[in-house]
Amino acid sequence: HNGIKISYLEQEPFLEETSTVWEIALQSHQQILEIDRELRQIEQKLSLPEYYEDESRLTRLLNRQEKLLHQFEELGGFNYESRVESTLRDFGFQPVHYSLAVDQLSGGQKKLLAVAQLMLGNPDVLLLDEPDNHLDIEGKDLLQRFINRFPGTVILVTHDRYLLDLVVDEIAELEGG
Repeated sequence: HNGIKISYLEQEPFLEETSTVWEIALQSHQQILEIDRELRQIEQKLSLPEYYEDESRLTRLLNRQEKLLHQFEELGGFNYESRVESTLRDFGFQPVHYSLAVDQLSGGQKKLLAVAQLMLGNPDVLLLDEPDNHLDIEGKDLLQRFINRFPGTVILVTHDRYLLDLVVDEIAELEGG
């Protein structure tokens, strides 16, 4: 279908090693961040005489602001940071972890952060390649609960039969290409 958003988790996801957990999660929905950035620019312009003293420029600016605010609301921008925090908590991260650089995380924490990042982008379909690699028992439990609660479609590649038994409705075995 047109408009379906697909997100892909690589077997070894790339996360910028010097970025913090919070920065990685916050960057998940670029459209929200871009709209927020433009709204801040508009706010600054509204205080400038060349805009508030020129009725046509002011009208154009206010119309653009109104359109952006509507998009921002539709995308969930007004509660985005609280959704980021809630999602991070769902994947086992506490506020004390938010300032940690990615290179300070375990392999399992990196994998869970990558899954959280995908979720924050509001995908309709998830393609997960060996998502349980590097996860301990607690991490696998978090992953299993996440997959079972995900409202969209999940296509999962794994060798973990136990995980498959817990989360899948159908299995396709591919062999020899």
